[in-house]
Amino acid sequence: MHIKGGDQNMQKTNNYTIRLATKEEVPQVISLLKDVAASLNKNGIEQWGFLLQGGDDAEIEQAIKNQDTYVLLDEDRMIGTFTIYNQPEEWDLHIWRDKAHDSSYLHRLAVAPSYQGNDLGGIMLDWIDDNHMGFSNTLRLDCVANNDRLKDYYLQQGYQLIGTYDDHYMLEKKMN
Repeated sequence: MHIKGGDQNMQKTNNYTIRLATKEEVPQVISLLKDVAASLNKNGIEQWGFLLQGGDDAEIEQAIKNQDTYVLLDEDRMIGTFTIYNQPEEWDLHIWRDKAHDSSYLHRLAVAPSYQGNDLGGIMLDWIDDNHMGFSNTLRLDCVANNDRLKDYYLQQGYQLIGTYDDHYMLEKKMN
């Protein structure tokens, strides 16, 4: 993920700050993602359950070290996170197969449960739209195919449904 102009580590959007996550914040990012996974699970949404068992801890830590993960802050409080990969990860290759290359990938977009309902996901997605200068003009993501609410949210944010594979919706957006 490359950021247009300015300080590559921090930019204000609305009353929030979006910046690269630091190595020291690995436990905090993992905790935020596990809180979101637990909330989803509690609400009967089968997504990210593997995070509760530490299924992606090493990948999350590596993404932060590689400066692929960003955090959304309300003053000094971390309230959201997302990761952008400019090359497909193993999961992306599995889901997108022969279409996997020449795209960037959005992973683990999450908002702390106590902040949900304020369209902070939309703020992060708008920020990505405004600041994305990746290796590709296409940003892709996936979500479980039984989460129509999340799929519909991404459709409202300008993503297009490309199809489904292995019980996952495949969505993409052409970036400016």
